[in-house]
Amino acid sequence: MKHKKGFSLIELMISLITISCITAAFTPIVTKKLKNSDVTVALSEVATKCNKFTDECSLCYSSKCIACSRYCNENQYKNNDSCLCENCTDRSIGCLRCNKTACTLCETGYGLTVNGKCQLCSAGYYSDGTYECKACPVGKYQDEEGKNICKNCPINKYQDEEGQNYCKTPSNGSYQDQAGQSTTKICPEDNYCTDGIKTPCGAGQGANEGASLCAACSTKIANCAECSNLSQCTKCNAGYYLSSGNCVQCPAGSRCDGINKTTCSAGTFSAIGASTCSPCPTGQYQDKTGQTSCKTCSSKTANCSTCNASTGVCTACANKYYLNSSTCTICPAGYICINNSIKQCSAGQYQNKTGQSSCKACPAGQYQDVAGQSSCKTCSSKTANCSACNASTGVCTACKTGYKISDTTCVQEKCAAGYYKSGNTCKICVAGNYCPGDEKSYRCEGEYYSDTNGAYTCKYYDTHTCTPISEHNGWIYCCQNCLRGLNDQHGYTTPVHCCNTNRYPKR
Repeated sequence: MKHKKGFSLIELMISLITISCITAAFTPIVTKKLKNSDVTVALSEVATKCNKFTDECSLCYSSKCIACSRYCNENQYKNNDSCLCENCTDRSIGCLRCNKTACTLCETGYGLTVNGKCQLCSAGYYSDGTYECKACPVGKYQDEEGKNICKNCPINKYQDEEGQNYCKTPSNGSYQDQAGQSTTKICPEDNYCTDGIKTPCGAGQGANEGASLCAACSTKIANCAECSNLSQCTKCNAGYYLSSGNCVQCPAGSRCDGINKTTCSAGTFSAIGASTCSPCPTGQYQDKTGQTSCKTCSSKTANCSTCNASTGVCTACANKYYLNSSTCTICPAGYICINNSIKQCSAGQYQNKTGQSSCKACPAGQYQDVAGQSSCKTCSSKTANCSACNASTGVCTACKTGYKISDTTCVQEKCAAGYYKSGNTCKICVAGNYCPGDEKSYRCEGEYYSDTNGAYTCKYYDTHTCTPISEHNGWIYCCQNCLRGLNDQHGYTTPVHCCNTNRYPKR
């Protein structure tokens, strides 16, 4: 059979198959079975390229595309009638793959229903793209909609049911210290658990297993500071020691740290209930162990102020004493003793007593030019007629009256009234004489006298107590009670009875 234009039916089919093969290289071709009676119409529509559909439609018939080369995306489906791609979400929100009538695959977070729709997974559920929403397993939860995974329950929480949107808090006395758990743990001894948190008991406290509170160890065991399970003391209060699980007060002479009892060593002591041994205070010692007090250093060495705390050997003496080997010796005269040391009194000083802590200064008119002396020397012992000198050297600084310093000696000045010169020295005028200041001495004579040393004039006797019996040539003669100056080798010095000579000068 031939077409009116000269094509046979076989030739037409070959042409159609050729066209289909060309387009098959790019996309699958969907064709429909044609009847022999339709070939003429199909040939006509091929000639017009089925332009009323799309360029991808290579063969059409009766307003339908029967050969479509269009390629659609994953979330689209191809309408073979129109040779167009349509979105799967037009069929259902969350639809990832679909056909003409239903969704075949949903996005994660959505589940595929029996009627081919995608449904958002509710809280407590999740979808990982396996066509359905699944319940969150135990130990997990999901508090949001449309999620593809579940969350682990955090530390201090747990979940023992499936499909939950929250996690549970462990009851008091239990806890959970790991994430993603479906059970709780019982609180161990010496801990307390609240709100799922395990907390160790504080110092001096304990707790039984499964406790939500701690209790003081001492409520169960007297004087216990630390314990285990409130039943066994592991450490007592300071000043006590452990003995068969009990706390025993520390005896005197020992120290107790709450666990052990230790004897105090030499040089230390303690009272009852002590946690430490106290060192012997300054001035005391203890040469034995396990003692309750110390002994004074002076009880072992007289006048000792400081000694070795463990042996009592003296290391320092009291003031006024010095350490001589291992004994304390009193400070000798000429020395002072301070802070366990002996020291000589320096030049210009002295100390005439023993056991002293300070030196004395040489008094005026004295000196000491040698250290460590018990007395001072007079200035005149070094320089004649010196009245003042340097306290440390004896060098004269002032001379006696009538003398002056010349270099380092005292030389004579002019003698004053009451003195007379004898060689190079001024001497005091003796009684019975007078010295008027011309460096000479004169005798008091007649009724004149001087009764003291250093006189520069004579005194006159103007009173007579005797009864004169005669007068001759200016002399009055008597026999009793007549006073006159006794003329000895130095002149008249005292009144005596004139009866010795039976006369006295008439005035």
